[in-house]
Amino acid sequence: MVVSDPAIKQQIHQSAENVEREFYSSESTRKWVEGLEHLGTNNQKPFLLTAPYLIIIFAQRHGLKPSGEQRKHYYVSESLSIATGMLITAIHHAGLISLTYTPGKMGF
Repeated sequence: MVVSDPAIKQQIHQSAENVEREFYSSESTRKWVEGLEHLGTNNQKPFLLTAPYLIIIFAQRHGLKPSGEQRKHYYVSESLSIATGMLITAIHHAGLISLTYTPGKMGF
């Protein structure tokens, strides 16, 4: 999904920063946060507001059979990673710039 609407980007930004505040303040992720310290990352994600477009990538872990029964999709993470890499490569090949961002809890 491609998002350019400022109001929706604002909602995404608020939700993402809420998740990030929890991540950066949690004792369970303390070592991870310390490991990222040299990169200068923190819970603030202003680029979610200033980027002209946000491309939201979803995973579909299950489908439905014609009977309505759930059907498991296999290799979802692997396929998603490959497709995302191809998208980033295409964006860069077109002379544009991208920045990947994966929130700790992507349920929002």
